[in-house]
Amino acid sequence: MKILGMISGTSYDGIDCSIGEFGTDGETVLLKPLFTRTHEYPAETYGLINRSMPPAKIDYQVVCQIDTLVGEACAEAAALAIAESGITPDLIVSHGQTMYHWISPEGKALGTLQVGDAARVAERNGIPVLSQVRSRDVAAGGQGAPFASLIDHMLLAARNSNCGALNLGGISNMTIIRRGDSTIAFDVGPANALMDAAVRIYTEGKDNYDKDGALGAQGEINQEVLAEMLKEPYYAMSYPKSTGKELFNHDYLLAWMERYPDVSMLDWISTLTALTATTIANEFNKLNLEQVFVSGGGLHNKTLMAKLRQLSPSVEFLPYEDLGLSSDGKEAYLFGLIGFLSAHNKVGNIPSSTGAIGPRILGTISPGKNGFPAPILYDHEFTSLRII
Repeated sequence: MKILGMISGTSYDGIDCSIGEFGTDGETVLLKPLFTRTHEYPAETYGLINRSMPPAKIDYQVVCQIDTLVGEACAEAAALAIAESGITPDLIVSHGQTMYHWISPEGKALGTLQVGDAARVAERNGIPVLSQVRSRDVAAGGQGAPFASLIDHMLLAARNSNCGALNLGGISNMTIIRRGDSTIAFDVGPANALMDAAVRIYTEGKDNYDKDGALGAQGEINQEVLAEMLKEPYYAMSYPKSTGKELFNHDYLLAWMERYPDVSMLDWISTLTALTATTIANEFNKLNLEQVFVSGGGLHNKTLMAKLRQLSPSVEFLPYEDLGLSSDGKEAYLFGLIGFLSAHNKVGNIPSSTGAIGPRILGTISPGKNGFPAPILYDHEFTSLRII
């Protein structure tokens, strides 16, 4: 079964697309990666997403517009991936763009909103689409995140070691697999979210991120600011837990900058890089990990990765490619995997990671021109993933 997975992450720097061929070998899912690309948003759509992110106040007209435009961008991204690869998938899984993740003061996920009208993806491409994959987990009492724990667990659980996976997108999330223990996963805090906001301020919008960590390497870490920012209550919350740009956003950074007006922008970028590394390293050091496989845009930030290695000297950091998948395409393949499981009436969440009251089949169906294929039924769940 060939599946096209698509996601626009918390950095909303484009729509990641991956096509994989999925099969089975007993209780193991087989994945043959076939194609990966990133489709940039049209300038109008990117600008609308950027202006509409929390804590912006928007009306239903904007909600309708952004749902439509992101849906059209996803439809175009799928069409281009199909044309460029020469592969017609049996199913498309479209995550869309998370605009808001509603978390109570006690840390309970109350709701989650992903935009990107899936009907437009199905209409444009004539292929059935699975979307809204997070909602069922949240309805079942889960965080709806981080879903990366599914692919991490299925790839790593058989290693018989204390290992983990770290994704450095707008928000950092990790999956922890330890001998004789349940898999846990949670959002740590800002990975690139605050750094990106600082870079936009420093460059007056000319750049959206710190390429290779070059700016972070030029400034000095302000230890007083870092110590105060580490007092953010979210970091002390027990997991499972999740967060997003409803907390760690542009205005959050501005409020800190107003408290410390004498700190230069380069020092802010350096300090925020250290904040990301410190919050992650604090978790790694508590959990006694041996190996961590890293994915996401932050993997390319040399300053961030050097700081992580300095703060977690006992951890071996490896690129996700060492597991057989592109680190940049990992999350798109993840949603392809969720689609494969849902198409076979199989569970797509890990309750010990999300906090849901039980396992759930995920997603909402938008039929293609020939409807939605009948599921192939198996009398067992799939417990592992092998890249072929």
